[in-house]
Amino acid sequence: MPLGPPQGDAKRNGRDFARKVQHDSVFVDVERRVGKTDWKQLITPDLEIL
Repeated sequence: MPLGPPQGDAKRNGRDFARKVQHDSVFVDVERRVGKTDWKQLITPDLEIL
């Protein structure tokens, strides 16, 4: 599943950046070179979790 379009501008807090997109939130620490995604669970009309 693609991440979807951005839901606003990226936010910066020192060396950390965060951005919400349609199906996810993305966090990046540019100094440590690590990132994290926080997927939203999507439930289809037939109650299947994607």
